[in-house]
Amino acid sequence: LTEYISMAGGLKDRADLGRVAVVREIEGKTQVIPINMNEIVNKGRSDLDIEIKENDIIFVPEVFIKGWQDIVSIISGIFYVYTIVKPFVGW
Repeated sequence: LTEYISMAGGLKDRADLGRVAVVREIEGKTQVIPINMNEIVNKGRSDLDIEIKENDIIFVPEVFIKGWQDIVSIISGIFYVYTIVKPFVGW
């Protein structure tokens, strides 16, 4: 798994390491295999690094808010939209 993630450019800052999944078809049924990359990457648990098979899909979701910078960015965006819309709606 880690080899394929590395070939795809590696794990990004916003990767949600605790919610990685491998989607695999087994005997005609779709299976979702949850992987805790925190254990593999941060704790050296290479025994959890599963073998990727043909047609597997590796899903690495992003965290919505990584830190205080994201919160400030969201609030700034909302304030910016508010200041643009305010004259038109009479707030």
